[in-house]
Amino acid sequence: GRVDHMVKVRGYRVELGEVEAALRAHPLVRECVVAAHDDEWGHTDLVAHVVPDGEGVPADVLRRWTQERLPTFMVPRWFVFLDSLPLTSRGKVDRRALPAPPAERPELVQEFVAPLAGLEESLARIWGRVLGVDRVGRHDDFFDLGGDSIRSIQVLGKAREMGLRFALQDLFHNPTLAGLVRVVRHATDAGREPAREPFSLVSAEDRERLPEGLVDAYPMAELQVGMVYEMELDPDRRPYHNVHSLRITGPFDETRFQDAVTRVVDRHPILRTSFDLSGYTQPMQLVHPTAEIPLTVMDLRGADAHERQAALAEFVREQRREVFDVSVAPLCRMAVHVLDDETSQWTVTEHHAILDGWSLASTLTEINDLYQRLLAGEVPAPRPLRSTYRDFIAAERAALASADSHDFWLERVAEPPDRRLPRWPSDRPARLAGRTVPGEWREHNEAEGYGSVRTPLPEELCERLRGLAKGWGVPFKAVVLAAHLRVISLVTGSSDVLVGLTANGRLEEADATDVRGLFLNTVPFRLRLPEGNWRDLARAVFEAERELLPHRRYPLSALQRELGGGALFEVNFDYNDFHQFGRSSEGGALGPADPGMDVPGVARTNFPLGVTVSREPGVRGLRLGLEYDARELAEEQAVLLHDYHLLALEAMVADPDAAYLDVSLLGEAQHALLALWNDTAAQVPPVPVHQMVQARATAR
Repeated sequence: GRVDHMVKVRGYRVELGEVEAALRAHPLVRECVVAAHDDEWGHTDLVAHVVPDGEGVPADVLRRWTQERLPTFMVPRWFVFLDSLPLTSRGKVDRRALPAPPAERPELVQEFVAPLAGLEESLARIWGRVLGVDRVGRHDDFFDLGGDSIRSIQVLGKAREMGLRFALQDLFHNPTLAGLVRVVRHATDAGREPAREPFSLVSAEDRERLPEGLVDAYPMAELQVGMVYEMELDPDRRPYHNVHSLRITGPFDETRFQDAVTRVVDRHPILRTSFDLSGYTQPMQLVHPTAEIPLTVMDLRGADAHERQAALAEFVREQRREVFDVSVAPLCRMAVHVLDDETSQWTVTEHHAILDGWSLASTLTEINDLYQRLLAGEVPAPRPLRSTYRDFIAAERAALASADSHDFWLERVAEPPDRRLPRWPSDRPARLAGRTVPGEWREHNEAEGYGSVRTPLPEELCERLRGLAKGWGVPFKAVVLAAHLRVISLVTGSSDVLVGLTANGRLEEADATDVRGLFLNTVPFRLRLPEGNWRDLARAVFEAERELLPHRRYPLSALQRELGGGALFEVNFDYNDFHQFGRSSEGGALGPADPGMDVPGVARTNFPLGVTVSREPGVRGLRLGLEYDARELAEEQAVLLHDYHLLALEAMVADPDAAYLDVSLLGEAQHALLALWNDTAAQVPPVPVHQMVQARATAR
C-alpha cells in the first residue's frame, strides 16, 4: 500500500490507510478518513472521521470492530461522525478541514447515567480531565471513552493525589465508575493491599519449603537473576561484584559507626536478604530477621602517605577477588582504614543484585548521617517505610504480563541496525594516546577483562550543559544522552542507533525513593538520529525516552529469551545524580581525597562497554566514566571513545546551533594521523595515462 500518511503513535509507526481500510470494511461505514491528533498531554492519538451508511453506528461498536482486526495502538481514540467528508476543489479529501475531536462524551451504545455523588463523581472528574471529555457516565467503559494504558497511569496518579488507592489491573478489570468504586480505597483506611503482605508473592508449594524464621520471601527480579548468572558465567571478570571507596572526615569511633550500620540493616530488608536460585519453583530471595554486615577496621596512622596509598589499593584488589556466597546474607561487607585523626577511607563491597546506585548512595548517606547524630549524642528513631522491595517485584510481574509492553519492545528491536562496536587488532601499534585530563583515572587489566577511564567534568562545562537543557526544555539527562548517541553513531557508522539505557523502575508511591533494592532495568533505546542541530537531537532523545517510560519495567531478559537469547546491544548508557552524596559532601562528612590519594572502586557489567555520567562524592561537577571489557576493546580504543564523549559535550556548548552531524569529534592526534595518511603525493612522468598502461602491458 501507499505510505503517504505514516504517523507515529506511542512509539509505533502507523499507516493511516490500514486503519481506514479496516473501518471501511464495517457494513455501516460508507466513508472514513483517519488522522493524527496531539492532545494537551503531548500524546499523539488517532481520530477516525466517519460517514455512516444509514442511521449510523455507535463509537464503541466501531472501536471493538477495529480492536478485533488491528493492534491496540492502531485503534482510534476518537470517532467523529460527519454527514460528508470535506473535499478540496479537485475532489480530494481536505485533511486540513477535518474537525478536531470534540471534548464531549462520544455516542455510545450505553446510555448516559450520571455518576453517584461522592466517590463516583470524584473518579468521573479524574477521567474527564485525563480523557478530555465533558462528562462520564457511571456505566461508561473507560476504554470506550478513549482510555489506554498510558492514560490509565495518568488516572492512577491523579487518584493518588486525591488519596484514592487502586491498582492498574483494577482499572483494567473494572473499567466503569460503578465497577471501580467497589475496589477503590481511601489512603487513610486502605490498609495494606494483599500483594503487599509478607510471603504474599510465594506460592503455596514454595511456602511449605521455606525454612523457619524468615520474615519474608518473594521471587527474585529478573535482573537479579541475570546478575548472579553473569557472575557465575565469568569468574575472571566477576561482573556485578562492586567495590566502592570514599573518604570520610572527622575522628573515627568504631562503636558508634557499627551501631549506625546495624540500625540501617535493621531498617532495610534487602540488607538481610539471601538468594536461592534452585530450591523453589522459581529463583527466590529470602529475608532474614537479622544480619550483620562485616566491618573491618585497620589503623594506618603510623604509615606514611605512600604506604597508606599502597595499602588501600591492595585492599581494593583483594575485595575484587573475594566474591559472595549468594545463599548467605548479607551480600555486603565494609572496611574502614583510619588514615589519621581526622580522615578515614571507607570501602564498601556489595553484590550489585541487592543495591542499585541510588540505593547504595542512600544507604551510605543514611549510615553516615546516623553516625554523625550518634556522635552528637542523639538517639535517632527513623520511622518505618510504607513501601517495600516486594512491591517492585509485584510490579515487575505485572509488566511481564502486559501485552502492550511486550509489543512495544518487540517493535523497538525489529530489524535492528548493526550495533556492534568495531574491534581493533590486538597487535595494532599504539598511535593515539588521547587527551590527558587533570584528575583522570585509567586502568586496563586484560587478565581480569576490566578497563576503566574516568574523568571529572569541569563545573563550568556542567553548568553550560545545564543551561542548554533548561533553554531547550529537556532534562539534563537528555543532553548528555544525546552526546552519547552522536558518539555511537560515529563509531558504528550508522544514524540508526541502538544502545542499552539503564531505566529506573521505582514505584510512584510514598517512601518509594527510600526503599533499598535493585530497581533497575536495561531497556533497548533506539533512535534514528534526526537532521538538525544539537537542540533537535536532545529533544528527539527526550521524546523517545518519554515514550518508553510506561514500559520501562518489562525485563530485558524476557525480551532476549523471546528473540533467541543473544545480546541486543553492546553499549549501555547510565546517568546518575546521587545528590545525597552532594549534601553529605557539603556538610564536610564525605570529603574529597587528597590529590594522588583517591582509590576508585570498580563496578563491572557484562556489556563490552558501559558509559556513565554521574555525580559522585568529592567531585564538584559530574564524572564521565567508561567501564569496558579489556578482552574485547583495546585500551587505546577505549580512551578515544572517552575523548569522543568529551569532545561532543564541548562541541555542544561551543555552538548549540551547529548541525551536530557535521561536527568533527576527532582530536589533534587523529587529525595529524589523517593528514599523514593523506600525504600520498608522488612524482608522475609527463606521459599520457594510456601510454603508461601500454608500456606496462608491453613490459609484462
